[in-house]
Amino acid sequence: ALQNLVSEGLNGPDGIKQIMRETLDEIIATSQGHPMTAEALYYRSIDGFQNEDHTRLEDDGKRIVDLYPDSEYNQGMLTLLASSAWQRNRFRTAASFLTQLKSRFADKLDVDRLNILIADCYFRAGDQADSEGDFSDAADAYRVALEGDLEEQEFSQVFFQLVLSHLNANEFDEAKRVLDNPELSRKSSPVEIWQAEWMLIKQMRLRQESIEAYQRINSFVSLEGLSLSLQMKMLWLGSKLSYESGLYGETQTWVDRLTAVLGDLLEDVEDPEFVNQVESDALLTLAESLLKSGQIEEGLAILARVRNEFGGSESAERSYLVEARHLADQDLVVESSQLLNVLVADNPQRKFAPLALYEIALNAEKRGQGEYLNQALELLDRITRDYPDSDLVYYARLKQGNLARRLNKFETAEVVYESLENTYRDRPDRYWAQISLADTLIARASEDPSKFEAGISRLELLMDLPNVPIELRVEAGYKIGTAWETQGEKSKAKAAYWDLYDLFVLKEEGIQSLGKKGRYWLSRSMFELAEISENESNLDIAVEFYEKIELLGLVGSELARARIEQLRGRSPVASVQ
Repeated sequence: ALQNLVSEGLNGPDGIKQIMRETLDEIIATSQGHPMTAEALYYRSIDGFQNEDHTRLEDDGKRIVDLYPDSEYNQGMLTLLASSAWQRNRFRTAASFLTQLKSRFADKLDVDRLNILIADCYFRAGDQADSEGDFSDAADAYRVALEGDLEEQEFSQVFFQLVLSHLNANEFDEAKRVLDNPELSRKSSPVEIWQAEWMLIKQMRLRQESIEAYQRINSFVSLEGLSLSLQMKMLWLGSKLSYESGLYGETQTWVDRLTAVLGDLLEDVEDPEFVNQVESDALLTLAESLLKSGQIEEGLAILARVRNEFGGSESAERSYLVEARHLADQDLVVESSQLLNVLVADNPQRKFAPLALYEIALNAEKRGQGEYLNQALELLDRITRDYPDSDLVYYARLKQGNLARRLNKFETAEVVYESLENTYRDRPDRYWAQISLADTLIARASEDPSKFEAGISRLELLMDLPNVPIELRVEAGYKIGTAWETQGEKSKAKAAYWDLYDLFVLKEEGIQSLGKKGRYWLSRSMFELAEISENESNLDIAVEFYEKIELLGLVGSELARARIEQLRGRSPVASVQ
């Protein structure tokens, strides 16, 4: 009778629905501990799900699961709870309920499908919260799903999701291992494999691993079996990677193959504009490769072709920038600026107009004289005035501060840097303005001693904050030492240099984390420590520092070797080594 009432009530008119609800409420209120209570709770949960009363559904569901663990309605209840959580974008909760469902009712369910759903829940949770941890859990779950009895298409989709989960979890080595696993690849379709490769290689490129990415894409010589669209993407990416890897002579081959595919695509394509974008961008990359390899006339001819055949496109705009940079590299800064001015004057609202102005300012800076530095300041000010929403405003203002310092306008520079520090509190690159402000404050310490403390405080903060780029932390540490030296505080300067030495030389793997700039500042710090040791007549310690510079292959290794030879004749300890 109850089942009939529920069947009619769930799909019937409001009157019957109300009778059903009152009956269910009465059973639940008066029959605690009775088996029928679980049945009533389950039916009321279905009603709650249909009417999006998720709070009631969740309460009733937990009562069944907790109070009636052996009820036949537990399977349906866990399914409802998972569905409700999914609808509310509570994906981790949905995964938890589905996992319970799998654990308790595996013999009654399609476990292979359930494994995929659990993995999808974690993936969506990661996508929602941008959480590497959730993506890592998704990867684990997709790997479990791949162990099931899946059809090729479903296996291929799960395979792709596994690679994507590893990439989103920042687990690049794991993603590579999945793609390089012959057993997994053999069970997947070529399309999904290539799509996954596309995602991996794109991420490698973003991580500035262009050479390795190019080696990877170049190992797949044949694109047989792939759609024209996917062939186009892979060849396009290959052309860019060959250029970024410095293999300029190979770019032509990639572009030729791409051009052939584009010709086939244009015969039957839904988005010819995108195809034109790809072709113009590839030609631009080819022009850059030709210029880099010394084939100047050919490169300039292709740039002219891009402007003629794809006028008004983004690639046409960028062609001016490419040619202008080539001219600037040849020290033809006047001609470079003239070309960039054409881009701005032709249409000031073009996407790359503010960048063109910025590069004209850089050209003016290269000329060095005061009048040109002031001209650069005016151009940078124009960017901030005419393009207030451009991301270049921050860099334009930062460059203004740097130029003001070159012109000995330290007060102006301080105002600029303080404005950047206060305006761009959330930018990940805000620390460059902060270290420049610290430099400026310390430079003005002779006018106001309080500025020295303000500058030192900023440098110490930059060195201590773990989220500051490591190269900048080393630079800040070195500048703390030099600042104290200018004040005659030799012991404090020595302590600052020792802090860097301790962090990046004495601690295991510390120096491995440093790039070129970080190693440069570390080398300077070690030279300072060696010189301080010499001045303290600790010649043997000075030799140790110089030898360490040479051993680590830091900047100035030859100078360090020369200093070692000079000191060995003066140090009793060093002379017997």
